[in-house]
Amino acid sequence: MTRSGQLVVMVLSCLSGPGVGQASILEDVLLRIDQLGHSPLSAIMVNLASNVATPMETPATLAPGALVVVGYDQDGVPVSLQAGESGVTVPPELAASMATGLQAGLYPVGSQLYELPPAGQLSLYAQSRDGEALSQAQALLMSRVDGSITTVIRGVLLPDLAPAQLASVYNPHREEDLLRLDQIRSTTLGAVNTGEILTNVRAKWQTDALAPDLDLGLAEVSLGTSSLISQAMTDTASASHLSSRELGGIGGAALVLNLASNEMAIAGQITTIVQSQSVRIDEILTTAIGAINAGAINPAP
Repeated sequence: MTRSGQLVVMVLSCLSGPGVGQASILEDVLLRIDQLGHSPLSAIMVNLASNVATPMETPATLAPGALVVVGYDQDGVPVSLQAGESGVTVPPELAASMATGLQAGLYPVGSQLYELPPAGQLSLYAQSRDGEALSQAQALLMSRVDGSITTVIRGVLLPDLAPAQLASVYNPHREEDLLRLDQIRSTTLGAVNTGEILTNVRAKWQTDALAPDLDLGLAEVSLGTSSLISQAMTDTASASHLSSRELGGIGGAALVLNLASNEMAIAGQITTIVQSQSVRIDEILTTAIGAINAGAINPAP
């Protein structure tokens, strides 16, 4: 296999799997090229958007199914409740029976949790049995792009609150009786690469212009000599600038990489929980996109 064939295989292996424990795909590619030894490459050009998940420590929050301490009874024993889809509900009778703890009400998913020993027990109540402040709970997670929207609506229908004689006139389909949400939208993007590697840029200018008009719309990745000329001219003075460089050619190849890579979870889900309430939602829309690469490599004909 030739050097160029080995290089292509090595680059593809970097892009297809986590074979090398480097911080980024670009570092993987450069390491492989460095291990290749003498190479005929005259240029390495990389246009890369990379989104890689990394371990991170983040504050722990209440999640459905979590068992948490909401307070302490008269004997100092922790009182625990399990979170449902909407969170933890502390009934008024339970709140009244506890010596210290949370007030009655709903504590929704996403509420702050505290570390309560032993064994990393979690608490919604910010104080220990002795009144000492608890530290915020931490969790080790993989980083991700999270555009989730969670909406929890709880209430009581009008007939449950109004006198019995008004229940017969209640119409849950009337606009004035509905809680209305116009739109719930979430847009989540991963790696987005819309950049360009510009070579062989041609410049156009006019004699009465003080700055060149670059035709960037026709710019493309090309192999061969790359030149750029800029000129400004007035009636009494003129200035010009010329630059030229070689990219690839017959005697030397060029490695050009245009890549958008996404190795992270993209969360864009929308969760809506409605209990004992009439709600009208006009639109629920979520858009979750991973890697986007709008660039193009167009070798010169």
